[in-house]
This record gives sequence, C-alpha cells and structure tokens, in this order.
Amino acid sequence: MKKLLSLILTVMFVSAMAAFSIPASAEGIFEDPSNINIVYLGGSITAGAGAGGGQNWVDITGKYFSKTFGENNVHNHNVGVGGTGSEYGLLRLKRDVIDKNPDMVFIEFAVNDGGRDTTRYLESMVLSLQKLEKVPYICFVYTTNRTLNVNQTYQRAVADYYGLAQIDFQARMTQELKDNPKNTMETYLGDSVHPNATGYAVYGDEVTKCLATGKYYTKPKVMDKKYNSKSLFVNTTFTPAADYVTTNGWQKSGNFVTTFEDVGAAGQKLHFDFTGNVLAIEHRLHKNGGMYKVIIDGKTMATVSDYYKDNGGQLVLGYSNFDLGQGKHTLDIEVTDQKDNASGGYMVGLYNIITNENPDYDSTKVDVNFNDGDTSAIADIGVTPSPDWEWDGTVGADGSKGALKVTTATGTYGSSTGVAFNVSGLEKGRSYHLSAKVKLDSIEKLVTDSATFIFRLDGVDESGNPTGKNALVKVDAPNAGLNNKEFTEVQAEFTFDGTGVLTSNKPTLCNSDGSFEVRVGSDKLEETTGSRDTALVYYIDDIKMIPGKKTSGDPSNPDQPSTDEIKILVDGIEVQADVPPVIVDDRTLVPFRAIFEALGADVEWEAETRTAKGARDGIAVAIQIDNKIMQINGEDFELDVPAQIIDDRTMVPVRAISESFNAKVEWVPETRTVIVTTK
Repeated sequence: MKKLLSLILTVMFVSAMAAFSIPASAEGIFEDPSNINIVYLGGSITAGAGAGGGQNWVDITGKYFSKTFGENNVHNHNVGVGGTGSEYGLLRLKRDVIDKNPDMVFIEFAVNDGGRDTTRYLESMVLSLQKLEKVPYICFVYTTNRTLNVNQTYQRAVADYYGLAQIDFQARMTQELKDNPKNTMETYLGDSVHPNATGYAVYGDEVTKCLATGKYYTKPKVMDKKYNSKSLFVNTTFTPAADYVTTNGWQKSGNFVTTFEDVGAAGQKLHFDFTGNVLAIEHRLHKNGGMYKVIIDGKTMATVSDYYKDNGGQLVLGYSNFDLGQGKHTLDIEVTDQKDNASGGYMVGLYNIITNENPDYDSTKVDVNFNDGDTSAIADIGVTPSPDWEWDGTVGADGSKGALKVTTATGTYGSSTGVAFNVSGLEKGRSYHLSAKVKLDSIEKLVTDSATFIFRLDGVDESGNPTGKNALVKVDAPNAGLNNKEFTEVQAEFTFDGTGVLTSNKPTLCNSDGSFEVRVGSDKLEETTGSRDTALVYYIDDIKMIPGKKTSGDPSNPDQPSTDEIKILVDGIEVQADVPPVIVDDRTLVPFRAIFEALGADVEWEAETRTAKGARDGIAVAIQIDNKIMQINGEDFELDVPAQIIDDRTMVPVRAISESFNAKVEWVPETRTVIVTTK
C-alpha cells in the first residue's frame, strides 16, 4: 500500500510540474510583470491543514506562478484561516487581501459555507475587489469532502453571475476515482475534508492545468444590479478589544484580553463606540470557555459561548451583524455566570472588534439612492409592524438603475411604517432639508396624499440623562401629488430644537441621535389605502436629509446669522479647529488648544481640575471649565462667560484669552470675523 501511495504521489507531482508551461496568453496578463501579488483566501484547506511543508495546493500553485512569471516577480500570500467561512473572509478582506495590492485572488470556502447568506458574503467580496483602481483576477475554488457531496450552489451562483473562473476539486476527485477504481477517498484525504499529500497533489495538479490554458484569468463583469440586494462594500477596521475593557477583572496580553476561568469572571465589561453598518467580534475558543452578552445600542442581541472541547486557543468569529445600518453605534459586552455544561470554566477571551465604516457616509445627513442596489444604509430600528422591502432594478427615479420597493404590513396591526436610516449629531438651531422620490405601485392615488418624515430620537431628562423613551419629531409633507405613473419628489424643512413628543404626545427633551424614517400616507393604513387589509406598495429613491443654515439655536429667531460663518484670524492667519466657533451671551468661544497654539503659547490640560493652561513670554493663563474666574500669573480676573464643554470640546472666550497675552482684539460684524493682532 505504501508503494502504491508513493507511486500516486510521484505521478501527481510529475503531472503538476508538467503543467508548468507558460500559457499562450501569458504575456500581458499582469499589469506589472515585475511585481505580481497572488492572494489565496480560504479556510483550513487553503491554510494547508494535513499537509507537510510545500505540499499544499497553494504551495504547488505558487510554484507554478513563480516558474511561469519569474520567481523574483511573484509574491504568494496564503491568508487561509482554519475553521472559517466566507463571512469571516469578507470581514478580513481589506486587511488580508486588498492591503496586499492583489493581482489575482483565489477564494475557497465551499466546505465551510452553506445557506443563502453565502451569496451575500461572496458577492460583497467581488464588489469590494471590483471597486479597486486595479481590479484583480478572481477565481473561485471548490474543495470537497469524503462523500463528495459539498453543495456548491451558492458559490456557483455568484461566480456565474459575474463571469468568474471556477476550479472544481470535487469534479476532479470524482474523475480520479473513476480513473483509479482501486482507490477510495481515504487514499486522498487524511480525515473527512482535509487532503493528505496525495490529495493536495491532485488539487495542485488541477489548478495548474486550468491556469495553463490561459482561460482562468477572469475579472468580474460590471452588472446593472446585485445578485443579492443585501451585498455591501467593505472597508473593515480591526480594533483590539483589550483597549476598551471597563472593569478590572480582565487579563491583557497584546491584543488579547481574557477573564479568569472561575465564576468570578461574571460581570466583567467592555464598552466600544463605533461608526458604520457592520459589527463583528473575534474571540478565542477554549475548553474552559464561558459566555458573554453582546449589547448593541442598549439592546441585547445575543449571548455567545466561546467554549469548544479540547481547544486551547483557536481564534474564530464569535458574533457578527451586517445589518446595523450606517451611523453611530455602541457596543457593550458583559460576561455572564453561564457556561456550557461540558465547559471546565467561565473564561471569555476576546481579540478584535471588527467594524465597517463607509468613509463616504456621513450620519449627520442622509443622502441615499439605490442606483447600485446597495441597501446597507437601511436601519433596523425595531419598530413593529415593519414593512417588507427589496431592491428592484427595473425602476428608478430620474433614470437611475434601481429603487427600493416597499410593501407595508396589513391586518389588525397594519400601518404605513416605512424604511428608516440612522442619524446622529443633529444640531440645535440648524435647519434640515428633507426629501424623497416616491412612485406608487398599483394604487393610482392615496386616500391621504402625503408623506411624513419621522425622527425617533433618544429622550433625555433636564440633566441630559437618557430616559429610555423615544422622542418623536414628525415633519409633514402634505398634498404630495403621489401617483403610480412617475416618481414624485416630496419635500419638507425643519429646524431641530432639541425637543420632541412621546407616543402619548407629551413634550420631552431629546438628544441628537436616532433614526430618520420616510412614511408614505397616513399613520393608519385604512387612511392611506382605504383598508387595513390592503397593503401600500411603492417605490422610493433619492432619500435625503441635508443640513442647512444654523441659527443662534433659537428657531424663533431664524434671521440671526449662522455661527459657523465666524472666522478667527491671528496675525492674518485663520485659526483652524475641528469644531467651529460659537457665540454664547455675545461672546465668541473657540476650542482652547486652537487659540492657545495660534497665539504661540505652550498648552497644558489638567484633567483632575478640568483646567486649560497656556504660557508664553512669562505670562501664564489658567481657565477652568464652568468657572467665571480666570487666572493670569496667579491673579484672578472675572469673565463674562466661562469656559465650557460644547460638542465634546473645551471652548474658551477668544477675547479674554487673547488679551491675556497682550494681543489686540477687533470684531468685524460685516464679515463676522474676529481679528487678533499680537505684533
């Protein structure tokens, strides 16, 4: 038997090496033939589990590329991670693939994947790679198992849709058994899925034969719409969990952070603020693993176990959520006193928190169209009954290539609730222009021909503490003229004043974070379609919430010039800061560090006393938050307006600070400019 295996292995390697010939179309395949990056993304079979050094299909393929295009020109990057599927592959696409400037990417997840979400993850990879300035070749690779029954349906659907090359090890192994009837799958596999050296030789031989034809260098076709409407572009960031623990019962080791193994681990916490539409958590499996709660935006989303028998540290994906909606979010993790019955302890080990922020998305506004089928900005705000929606590429406003088709809920609890988007950072006194383009489906005209823009913001008490209740702000767009023949734009204006109403219509204060919904028709379905059993179906596109002018913060006085037009010039140079100057009680306040540094002063922040300090030319200035007394060289001076925290920044009066350093200050009302002269 050993001689037979040796003979088979020798034949496979000879066959693979024989395929190391330059395809007819090799010249000009790669953009820069002196710097070719080949990336292999997959699970344990790509990583090489069950193979010795140099025996993996990736190693064999790498040797082919090196021989074909020059050893010094080719860089092979094996980024396979055992026990993972395309979901985790998508999350690490930027770090492990895109950042390596790929010229060709092999994607292998067939054994570990399953379910319709597979198409979402794989297509998201394709779309993200297609968005690169240099689009790489993409080839899907299908591995198999001992029973030769790995389902490739979802992988093939995406590859076929985008015209991508596919290499099928399952088909090759089926043929291999026919050609060698004395062999069984045990000849080629060391366990149920991982090849031995003989099996990897067959896999490598199949890849090199395919590549030698020159037909497997394929780039994704540009499509008018997505295969899966929930696919999204990724730009993920990996943040060490160890940096955000908030209790003392954690043990840190590099990026890792773990709790103790005993029940005393319960109650340990982590808090993390992030922006984006995706959240995932990497954790470490352990035979003494415990459980932890995942709480997003104050809502418990899951209780996760990181126990796995006979395992002392494998890193895997513990939790993921691809449907948060763009915007600002919070993550809280809390270790519980629960564990799997077979676990030997309560240990929780966390590694990275993974988030996906679209750099083009600004949650202080909404500007969404569905031209490319990307629906990732839609937020799940937990309102029931919620509508059904899907992307439709057959219609679109103003000739765009798609719109969102919305179908409202019917029956006893039927309503006209629409789709929503996360918003944050609404400013008191700032006006906002709201708009959306709507086309009815089958109904020619609504009973109540209107649209309503609804903000659900977090209610707060007079001290600014959350009340746990939603504050509603409704802005009506009546007499909308909606019809089923064309898209009609509905518009409204509103100025945020920091107040809303509870569901009981009782007024309440609110903060600036929450969601923004577009609702077509009346709140009640029977007042919209004529019956609570008749669904409202419509298309919606080009949804916008765009910031406008900012007033003094008093909506009753809209003519007061906007504060964000104030300029501060020090010796003719404009002071730059990350937040604009504001006027409080007729005094202009600016970020303390910006004005101190513009005046040439050394800056110090004393956190214990919340005091900003600046020193220059023998003059020392100290100004404390919410204290009207400022000190200059130890002597007290009374201020008209104290330093204060505004938008998380320490703001100080520009005139008082500047004059403390003997500078001359002039206010030019016509241009709303503060001119500071130090010379």
